[in-house]
Amino acid sequence: MERPQRRLVIGHVPIDVITFDGALDAIEALVDAKAGGYVVTPNIDHVVLAESNVAFREAYQQAALSLVDGQPLVWVSKQVGERLPDKISGSDLIWPLLERAAKKNWRVYFLGAGPGVAEKAAEVVRARYGTNVVGCDSPMVPKDAQPEAMKPVFDKLNAAKPDVVLFALGAPKQEVLMHRCMALYAPAVGLGIGAGVASLVGAGVLSW
Repeated sequence: MERPQRRLVIGHVPIDVITFDGALDAIEALVDAKAGGYVVTPNIDHVVLAESNVAFREAYQQAALSLVDGQPLVWVSKQVGERLPDKISGSDLIWPLLERAAKKNWRVYFLGAGPGVAEKAAEVVRARYGTNVVGCDSPMVPKDAQPEAMKPVFDKLNAAKPDVVLFALGAPKQEVLMHRCMALYAPAVGLGIGAGVASLVGAGVLSW
């Protein structure tokens, strides 16, 4: 199984040197390890934001896996030491990830997106892959949410015993929340997917 050999650092943001298929294998290894952690997908806007947002910067620096989301960072990588092999955007990753989740019988939980969106996305992926979506929640998450305030949300999540939690709250909120609350959802693995849940619904409407 391919693992990230090393990380580049662009600005304050570390990014793993890894292929698309290798990223899926690395996520599987995190799930199998049952030690928690979270996955981020930085783009060029995130690199800029991390310059001034300390909480966002720290969230990226503590991620178990950091996957390049956007061709501009692939181009920039050549100037800082080593070209990143693949663009691995969250919207591209989510379908093969949920297909693998079905094959591995991972328990998946959607956290975020608008009311009812995650539930519709769950219907789409259950129909397409048979993915075991064990829960959905669209809580109100403050911009600077602290673990104490979020405990009821994660108590509900943990009752579903997920292996993978898809955070669809947008940056920087989802990355900061995954970092600050990591202990509250471990041993599940968190993935920040932004608008990825909504994209599942759009694909489902077009395809089913």
